[in-house]
Amino acid sequence: MIELVAGKHEPHHAAMEDKDGEGKCGTWPTRALEGTVFDLHGEPGRLITFCGDRERTVIDGIGNRRGGAGIQIVRSTYVRFAGFTIRNLLRAVDIQDSSHAEVTHVTSENTWHEGYRIRYNSTYNLIQHCHIKDTGKGYVGNGEGIYVGTARGRTTDCGNPEDNSDYNVLSNNVFGPNVPSENIDVKEYTTGGVIRDNVFNGTDLRGIHASTSWVALKGKGWRLENNVGVGMGVENGAGIRVLERAPGYGGSNVVRGTTCRGLSKGSVCVFVDARTTNNTVEGVKVEESDPSARERGGGGRR
Repeated sequence: MIELVAGKHEPHHAAMEDKDGEGKCGTWPTRALEGTVFDLHGEPGRLITFCGDRERTVIDGIGNRRGGAGIQIVRSTYVRFAGFTIRNLLRAVDIQDSSHAEVTHVTSENTWHEGYRIRYNSTYNLIQHCHIKDTGKGYVGNGEGIYVGTARGRTTDCGNPEDNSDYNVLSNNVFGPNVPSENIDVKEYTTGGVIRDNVFNGTDLRGIHASTSWVALKGKGWRLENNVGVGMGVENGAGIRVLERAPGYGGSNVVRGTTCRGLSKGSVCVFVDARTTNNTVEGVKVEESDPSARERGGGGRR
């Protein structure tokens, strides 16, 4: 275990990215060539662990808006980061082309774009017991809490490969306040992940780029279990939104034990796109919400 002493630490500043890697078509993926950890490999049951104290060990970018991430894990396996506060950066955590990494008991705040990113075929990673707040300070449309994968508009639509960031687990995390886009955005081409026992906060949703739900799920074979959400900053929103954005994706998901509180006018707790297949929704509860709010909804693209 490598323990970082209490105090303020400077982040690793990765190479600049063109509009956060989104937008125009280009060569994909543009993987980082360095990172906080790069090509570092532990073993099952013997993770290489970097340990701090969330209350006292701070990685502070001091307003660096395009300089990578506080913790960047690249081409690595079986590493763990535990006990940090990360603030004032493009994003707090960026996992690229890595597997079996763990990020636990980390607080992120004041990120220019999303809080955490898992991408470039990163698999079997775990984010748990984290607090993610104050995202999208540069542009609310990029202010997701956790973003898994890469959208079709940057992959197959551009002649680039799919981003199969599969079997990742997001559990026991707390989101908000001030998360203006989805708390969790799961992109097409991802499979078999788990979103469990999280507390979502949609009070500050802005609706930019159709960000009208706590969770937007476009992958397949995911399990969403025992999540609770509070607040909906837009009308006609959804707590969990299951969508088709690419052929063969958006189906065979299980959404079980979802509790929605504070839904706005016309909102639903779980919305399932009618074009998807074999999705299972069970145990939905709506509490303390607008009278027009419903447990379930479905239909075309929404």
